[in-house]
Amino acid sequence: MSNENLIHVKLEFEEALEGKKDILSTEADLLQLVKKIKNYQCLRQKELQLKTKLHKKIKTIFSNIKRLQISLPKIKIQEIPHHEISKMPNSSHLRTKLKSNQNNNQFDKELANIQERLRELGR
Repeated sequence: MSNENLIHVKLEFEEALEGKKDILSTEADLLQLVKKIKNYQCLRQKELQLKTKLHKKIKTIFSNIKRLQISLPKIKIQEIPHHEISKMPNSSHLRTKLKSNQNNNQFDKELANIQERLRELGR
């Protein structure tokens, strides 16, 4: 280094003291920031582990549900259109049967609702 490029600045004692305080305060803030970033990274890693664990459990639950749906018997109910029921001679009996089918439809809707809530709980 040559003497031509050096610049000397005279600071008062209070100014130098204030500058040191500012530098130390900035260093402390940076250290706190690094500490918070490391804490965030640790929490993020734990979150990802928990999400992976949850995803695996949801997969097993869905596979269990599918297995149950396959193993449980399926009921086939023949639907009779409403306009054909009124044409038949014994329509009162068929109307009650239609009402029971509607009740079964309500049960199916309620079952679908319960399954949806189970899926939401699984998430």
